Amino acid sequence: MPKGNHVFNNFDGTVHNAFMVVLEAFKHDDALKAVNGSGGDADKGAQLLTAKYENAYRFYGEIKRHPAVALIHATQDDEEVVSDDPNSIAFGKLAKEFNMVAVSWAWGTEGANPLEQWRQLVNAGYDKEARDNYVKKGSSVKGTPASEMARAARCAELQQFIKGDLTRLATNWMLGLRMDLKTTKAVEYSEKINAWKALLETATTPLK
Repeated sequence: MPKGNHVFNNFDGTVHNAFMVVLEAFKHDDALKAVNGSGGDADKGAQLLTAKYENAYRFYGEIKRHPAVALIHATQDDEEVVSDDPNSIAFGKLAKEFNMVAVSWAWGTEGANPLEQWRQLVNAGYDKEARDNYVKKGSSVKGTPASEMARAARCAELQQFIKGDLTRLATNWMLGLRMDLKTTKAVEYSEKINAWKALLETATTPLK
């Protein structure tokens, strides 16, 4: 069995998957694949995404390139990975739900609030057992702090980042995507723009 349980789940991957659903609908998914190094002309891909999805692509990039996101991926224990790990299962289920709600909201479909779905994702995205193992036993991952106190501090800082700045960026990505689809007239929204832009105000306050 592989080893290494992540203390925090794959938040940037969840945003990526939702973005890909929208891009696939417009046959623009190859552009994002190219930008991420999966084949194709990365420069042309970036040009298309900037032209068609200026706001969403910018916030997507801020999420993917954020140094704290890299630390999230590097923060894991050395224990054997269990295939039916309850935390991973719970996060996976909520990630799929967020995907559906965020995409439906981008299309202008009435339904659940994607920010509320994100909050649930945040609450499920922390594996306490992996965190305890990481703090107490350390990790073989390069760059892991040497002391127990420093590892605990990293976990606390990352958890606050996820609740605060990452939540703000994810919400801005959702708002940006909706603004892009409105600007390009890919979707005609029936409600007033201020009704959904007001969510931006909520996103500036870190989750409790």
